[in-house]
Amino acid sequence: MHPQHHTTTTTPPPLPLLPLHHHNNNHTTTHGFSSHLLDFVTASVFIIAIVGTVGNLLAVLSLKMSKKLQQSPSTSFMVNLPMCLLPVCLLGMPMYGIACIHLQYSGTTLYPDALSVGAFVVGLILSQVHLHTICAIAFNRLLAVVWPQIYKRVMLTRRVRVYIGLLWFYSVLLWLPSYFGWFGHLEFDQEELMVTLKGVRSIRATHIFFTFILPVLFTGSCYLIMYIKMRHSKRSREVKRRRKSVTEDPTLKQWDDQVTRTILIIFLILVCCNVPHMAIHVVHIHQPQPVAWLVLHMVFWFQFCLDPVVYYLIHLHYHLTRDDMRMDEELRLQSSIT
Repeated sequence: MHPQHHTTTTTPPPLPLLPLHHHNNNHTTTHGFSSHLLDFVTASVFIIAIVGTVGNLLAVLSLKMSKKLQQSPSTSFMVNLPMCLLPVCLLGMPMYGIACIHLQYSGTTLYPDALSVGAFVVGLILSQVHLHTICAIAFNRLLAVVWPQIYKRVMLTRRVRVYIGLLWFYSVLLWLPSYFGWFGHLEFDQEELMVTLKGVRSIRATHIFFTFILPVLFTGSCYLIMYIKMRHSKRSREVKRRRKSVTEDPTLKQWDDQVTRTILIIFLILVCCNVPHMAIHVVHIHQPQPVAWLVLHMVFWFQFCLDPVVYYLIHLHYHLTRDDMRMDEELRLQSSIT
């Protein structure tokens, strides 16, 4: 017999991981997340829940109580934006936060897979409505600023209701078939603490394009075209000419500054919250990154408490500025006649 030699190697202690035990078909799989990451996720989720619920509720009440804003058909899009986010912030986010707390103390998931998938599908549909509403607002602003005559013909009250109904139907159509397994299949991924789309890579890529990439590209294109038109339109050239003169028109200056600031704020939110989320979905097709996947979803969810407040304030200032311009033009017309 040959003598056995035993060698020992010293390795650094591993990072503290919290085991997640998931029982499925009598098989147990164990995955891990650092406790610090779960603390961050839990705190972020409850912040989004509290701020988002209060912010969305105030936005809805303010829009409903403002008689000036109710006169505009486009206000329906502004109401739709917080309405689709209220259930997510009021119910979905606390449910997810409670599940994270339970996970840290017990090491097991709190909800059955069927409940997790169902709740996530509802949240994904509402989140999709949120993205499509932002697209509709961007296109609405583009028409109002660049092609006002087309805007008057298209944005009628009865038509806006049809637009919103189609927007909801399209959002449901993107997610409900996957829930029933007709276009890929949705399942709760224990390693990522989230429901993800499983199936053929080409199907997943197509789904990601229509759900996340296309809305971001469409919204960004609308605001980019609006910005270019505003900087090179006749009105913009008139503002620049009057700024160089002794008597500057404050109304035109306010309009130009308001539109430019609006485009900048919305575009920054779009880039900071949606582009990383879109990118991680593309990366996830080829190589899952659980930590980045979870963190970037938190960044994406932060816009749920930012968008309604920002869009409401922008919508209000936009209408006030447009009314000032209309009154200014009427005064000029009366003075020219007299």
